[in-house]
Amino acid sequence: MANYTGIKIPELPELELIKQRLPEHHYFPSITEEERDDNDDDQEETISLELPREEDEATEKQGIKNVYEYLIDDIEQIDSLTINSDSHGESVIILHIVGDTNISEIVHQCQSSNDCSPENLIIVGYEGSKMCLNFDNLGALIVAPQHQLGIKNKNSDQELAQFTGSIWVDKLSTDGDCGRDQVQFQEAWKWGDLPTQFQSINPIPKLIQVHLRDSITPDS
Repeated sequence: MANYTGIKIPELPELELIKQRLPEHHYFPSITEEERDDNDDDQEETISLELPREEDEATEKQGIKNVYEYLIDDIEQIDSLTINSDSHGESVIILHIVGDTNISEIVHQCQSSNDCSPENLIIVGYEGSKMCLNFDNLGALIVAPQHQLGIKNKNSDQELAQFTGSIWVDKLSTDGDCGRDQVQFQEAWKWGDLPTQFQSINPIPKLIQVHLRDSITPDS
């Protein structure tokens, strides 16, 4: 059973500073603003991603872990997103998502036999209203105080989607096209250190933190 509280969300990392330090190939779509304006009609409507890639560069170190950051800017539909948080040694993957998005399948997988640590995948939402995630089992920290978050079970062979970690959002959608209430929330047994810009979020909340709300009701 999830716990809901109404504490205020910490401030998000400064988006403009993040943009300044990210390599261009860590942007999706990876084109300049001027090129985007000229080629709106030619853009693909959906993408599939597997991160990190061999050519990607760590933006910082967190202890022995490399931190890889990516900016997903106003891409409404992502067909699949696979995160391998130990393909380059144990790493932290941070996804900075601007605008609304629907990820048809998100997977956080590890090559080792150990379960993926939820603090190794951090999803941050900016300037949007809706984030829809489809998965069967996901470990992550999600911080999106302006977003309504919907979760759907991707695996028809299991009754509930399994989420391990912590979610900080404005509202959890439990009905409609974006989300369902068939989700089991599990507390992580332990948390490792978070990257510097997320230290203010400690101590990690037990399961779900809802921005300035003390209850959740299904969408009408």
